[in-house]
Amino acid sequence: VLKFIGSGIGRNVLIAAGFITMFSYFIFNIKHYKNVLRSFLVSKEGAWIITAGILLCIGEAFENMSSVPHHVLFEELSELSGYVLILLVAFTYSKNGTTRRASGYSKSVDSFACAKSTPLLHTTELKRYASPNSSSNTHRNG
Repeated sequence: VLKFIGSGIGRNVLIAAGFITMFSYFIFNIKHYKNVLRSFLVSKEGAWIITAGILLCIGEAFENMSSVPHHVLFEELSELSGYVLILLVAFTYSKNGTTRRASGYSKSVDSFACAKSTPLLHTTELKRYASPNSSSNTHRNG
């Protein structure tokens, strides 16, 4: 049974279940996601993503233009530029955070904000370990 989950019909069922879950979550929170999408598209990162998409479309157009000399070069250059731009946007977006203008997002959102604000161990509870045979007041010189 487990070998069918990652391939064939099992894979398709898993992908369909994932998309149905994401789509239903989107539908139940559609107002929130409309605001977030609008906020993202008017931001600098949104403009870069749109530019990257245009570059990818240009690359697709060059793929079928055999009448243009070196059309494969232009195709690959524009696609590479588009993918690099998407990667740069992802790095910038996750590193600097983005100010969300949508309702409920007035603060700057950092991808590691939750991890920074809630440490796994509270350092005030930790004390320096001292072995039972040593004393902190004695210092031995060899």
